[in-house]
Amino acid sequence: MALSVEMKVLIIFLSILLLHVPAMVYAKDDQSDTLDCGSPQGTSYTENATGINFVSDDGFIDVGVRQDIFNYSERVFNTLRSFPENKRNCYTLKLPKGKNNRYLIRAQFYYGESRGQPPQFDLHIGTDFWATIDISDPDTCFFQEMIHLASSDYIYVCLVNTGQGDPFITSLELRLLDVAMYKDGSPSSLILWERTDYGASEPVRYEDDKYDRLWLPEKQDLYRSIQTPHTVSLKPFSEEQVPLKVMSTAITPVNST
Repeated sequence: MALSVEMKVLIIFLSILLLHVPAMVYAKDDQSDTLDCGSPQGTSYTENATGINFVSDDGFIDVGVRQDIFNYSERVFNTLRSFPENKRNCYTLKLPKGKNNRYLIRAQFYYGESRGQPPQFDLHIGTDFWATIDISDPDTCFFQEMIHLASSDYIYVCLVNTGQGDPFITSLELRLLDVAMYKDGSPSSLILWERTDYGASEPVRYEDDKYDRLWLPEKQDLYRSIQTPHTVSLKPFSEEQVPLKVMSTAITPVNST
C-alpha cells in the first residue's frame, strides 16, 4: 500500500524523536554497568582486577567535553569528562528495579598532577546537595559514595559549577542493593563517611562483596593484624551482609596492657 506524503512525514518525525531519546544507565545484579566518563563512544571493557564491565558515558549525558589523561595504571582513570558550560549538568540513571529500592551510587574523580590544581564544585542527587568536591592532591583518586532509597524510577547525578573551575568526573557507578539493607531508622540517603577493613592488606570489593562496596585497609602502629581461615558468623551484621573476607580479619593491641 502506498503511503501518503503526510504519513511519510510522520514516520520521519517519529524516527528523529527515537534517535534523540537519551541512553540510560541500567543497574544489574551482576555489577555489569559502570560508566567510564570521557571514554570514546562505543567503549566497553572488563576491568581485570574486579571483573566489572565499564562502558562509555557517551549518550548518557549530552553535554561536557572529553579529556584524556593517559598517566594512570587503571584504564578508567585515563579519561574524564569536564563541563565548561552550564551551571548544572546531570547524568540520568534509569533504574530497572524502579523506585523504593536501595542503590549504592559512587562517583570517582581523578584530575592528574600535570593539569594543575583541580577545580572545586558541588555534587547533587537531583536537587539535593550531596557533597562539595574539593581535591587537595590532583594525583590522588578521590571518590564520593552514598546509599540512596530511590523515590522514582530515575536517579539524577548532577555536577554544579560554584565558580571555582569547571566540574569534572572520571567514573560513575550504580549498584543495586538488597532493599532490606540499611533500613532500620535510616533516612532515604546515607552518605559514606568511612568503610574500613581492619587487619586487611588490600582493598576489598566485588566479587568478594557482591554489592561492590569498597572496604579500605588501614594500618595502626599500636596494633597487629590477625586473621582466621575459618568461616565467621555474620551476626549481628547479617542484615548489612558484610563480606566474609572482611569479617575474617581484625586487629589486636601489640601491648596487651
